[in-house]
Amino acid sequence: MVNYLLDFHEEPDETDIVSYSADNASINYDRICSVFQKLQQLNPKIVKVNCNCHVLHNAVKHCMKLLSYDVESLVLKVFGEFSISAKRVEFDGPLCFRLWKQRLLLDWNAIKRYFREEGENECNKIIWSFVANENSGLPECYIYFVHHLLNLFVKSIKILESEYITPLDVYDVMASIKDDIEIRRNDSFFGVKANQEMQKVNEVDRNKFRSEALVAYERAEDYLNKWFDYENSPFKAFKNVNVEKVAPTYEHFVEISKAVGVEDDIDNDALYEEIRVLQKTLEAIKNLI
Repeated sequence: MVNYLLDFHEEPDETDIVSYSADNASINYDRICSVFQKLQQLNPKIVKVNCNCHVLHNAVKHCMKLLSYDVESLVLKVFGEFSISAKRVEFDGPLCFRLWKQRLLLDWNAIKRYFREEGENECNKIIWSFVANENSGLPECYIYFVHHLLNLFVKSIKILESEYITPLDVYDVMASIKDDIEIRRNDSFFGVKANQEMQKVNEVDRNKFRSEALVAYERAEDYLNKWFDYENSPFKAFKNVNVEKVAPTYEHFVEISKAVGVEDDIDNDALYEEIRVLQKTLEAIKNLI
């Protein structure tokens, strides 16, 4: 794999590869033997840059694993029942899943009625677990919560996939989704509709849902902390030179050079002069506005 990557260069030189971005498969980032470890042996300064869309995709799947009601499987089974071919129902990431789930919510009462009339013996077990008790609003709590959770992640994924995204914006996107989750966990906020449904169920079910939803938030935070280095990511340094939000300083650019391992290759005196030109230009533009 490493040789294959180096073959892309007309004159193979491992020092030409300054960063490596891939999904989180062990072949890419395992601590003992991985593509990144092999490249790091060739170039110790290489920067690890995970695919952050993939990180968010995996985070939302990881955080839902311990929920008592498997909403993802419900959506798949329901639309599999109504499709000519079950193969037509495929989830290609959180965005696709969210679109299918929105359709489910629009017709949820009719769907419940249909499968209840079918009866337990003719109904898929996963679907039946959501529709069996007509008077319980507990399944709806989970459906609305997952809907709210997906909206958070899909919003961030869309920004990262935008053609206008730059390395200067990435850290703020990743920090924002983490902050959104932390605030909701602290406030026990699971989305307006989920919180409303939660008040309709009995105390035992309400406590069960709240406990599992809080765990889901914690698992999402833990996954993000594991796969995005909030303290040492080079994107943290990049955000400090986003001229739309801050006034970059010489120190900010020195920080970037250290983050990407090129501090020894830079003429810092020349860098300082270039930053002064940049600052004067930004100040002149500001005065014209």
